[in-house]
Amino acid sequence: QGTVVGELRTHGIDECHGAFAQAVDEAGHPEAAGLLERKAECFGAAQYWAVQERWTDTADLMEALADLEGALIHALEPAAASGG
Repeated sequence: QGTVVGELRTHGIDECHGAFAQAVDEAGHPEAAGLLERKAECFGAAQYWAVQERWTDTADLMEALADLEGALIHALEPAAASGG
């Protein structure tokens, strides 16, 4: 998984996600920004495995994406943003 993510970064797959994550960080949501970056990496890796027809790896990454999405929703909730 790590090798694939590195390869995807080399080809600029997640550059626009990085810019969005930076904007979210600057808006006062550093945890959410980190989660967005992880989602971009995970989604890119899932696409790679899907093209390779490695369905178990793809499914594992899709489950990880769902977990990250839940964490992102929580990180963007008003109570999480205010620390309370």
